[in-house]
Amino acid sequence: MADETTSQVGFIPAGKIRCYITGELRKDTPEEHVRQRIARSLVEEYGYPKEDIELNFVVQVGRAKKRVDIAVFGHGRPHTQENIFLIGETKREEIKPSDRDNGIAQLKSYLAACFNAKWGLWVGSELQAYEVTVEAGERKPVEVAGIPPYGKTQPPRITFQQLLPAEGLRDVFKRCHNYIYANQGKPKEQAFHDLLKLIFCKVHDEQHTEGEMRFDVSNEERRSALGQRRLRQRIDELFGEVKDRYPYIFATHDRIELDDRVLAYIVSELCRYSLLQTSTDVKGEAYQEIVRENLRGARGEFFTPPNVCQMAVEMVLATYQKDKWLSLKVLDPACGTGGFLRATMNLWREHIIAHEKRKWKLEHEARAKAAERLKELCDRNLFGIDINPELVRAAQMNLVMHGDGSTNVFQANSLLPPGEWRDDVQKSVRLNSFDVVFTNPPFGAGPGLAVDDQHILAQYDLRYRPVGVRKEKFRGGRPPRSDRASRRAS
Repeated sequence: MADETTSQVGFIPAGKIRCYITGELRKDTPEEHVRQRIARSLVEEYGYPKEDIELNFVVQVGRAKKRVDIAVFGHGRPHTQENIFLIGETKREEIKPSDRDNGIAQLKSYLAACFNAKWGLWVGSELQAYEVTVEAGERKPVEVAGIPPYGKTQPPRITFQQLLPAEGLRDVFKRCHNYIYANQGKPKEQAFHDLLKLIFCKVHDEQHTEGEMRFDVSNEERRSALGQRRLRQRIDELFGEVKDRYPYIFATHDRIELDDRVLAYIVSELCRYSLLQTSTDVKGEAYQEIVRENLRGARGEFFTPPNVCQMAVEMVLATYQKDKWLSLKVLDPACGTGGFLRATMNLWREHIIAHEKRKWKLEHEARAKAAERLKELCDRNLFGIDINPELVRAAQMNLVMHGDGSTNVFQANSLLPPGEWRDDVQKSVRLNSFDVVFTNPPFGAGPGLAVDDQHILAQYDLRYRPVGVRKEKFRGGRPPRSDRASRRAS
């Protein structure tokens, strides 16, 4: 029977996925997806050659034969147990490091059996890296910030040029959030807000730091109390700059309320990626996923799916000539996490980049100029309102990551008459000044979530139903003109 290799199979059958390392077809399981993502990361982000990597490699552990998920060998050396340089164990996202059969203890047993293995990587609900040290003649795996890239013996302090786009950003955000939730003892929503502050620090560092990044962690800072204090001081300085830059998002008394050990873990997860260089689709999906899990709560919010936002924006903007797109003023009066605003930014960005590419010879010059134009455009023409202050902050962060316009997102109840809005909202969001309004109307479902304030409802035709139509049969809409004199409030 022929092998199922890349050259022999032109399609992927149901229940199979193609191996990134070998091209062979493997069974489609949650575990296999995690392993393939980590294998891809080892090659594309850390630089290890594919030919030095094997999956499901058999090793001798005592009298038993075991299969390690990922084995990385010394470059050019035979693929034997004594030449293993790094071992990776990958698990389903819900598997915890303390799991009796599949946790960290399993990885440590493999490192002990492979006497030349220097590094270990365990990925499940968390990502943990280990360096094998020798103390008093005994090999001991010690948790560290990360593994070294190909050709290095230690992870160096990273520079901006070495940062990489994060294709698996959703998984990274999820691991970070779960780690805070599990190790800090905070409710999920508070864990989200601490993660949000660190994402702001990360983006700010990419925008303003030259040379070695400040949002980085050494192995000593990852594992020692003194090193963690040093890291804390550096991150606190970054967050101070963030608060100075975004006073409309963070109060002066806000702080990152994480234990030093938890902080070191989160920084180690995020530090090697560039959020600025990660594609807007990847960032949007990752951010929306983590927001959806934490901020859709008691108010009954339902976030519009990103593909629906994109479709709506494309349909509406298609009714305008393209040369008018960048003059349109856009508002979402119930913006939630900013889905419609982000979709508008994406379309504007594509339009601006296409224009700049005709002016600049080099791709990076065109994109840099496009980023400047997009920020200026969003700061002038993109606006949002939401009643939930936590969603306002989430929307602001969403816009910061995608190009800005974050100064124009306000906390207010947009169902109230504009005359009752705060002065700053009235001044910035002027009636009859917008060309396009996108929104998912803020009407909740369930007990206590309905809009029943008669002062608010009196503004809207949807509150009325014709005489003789039972309430449960009425689906809204303004009654015919001849019936308006006899209408009554529902």
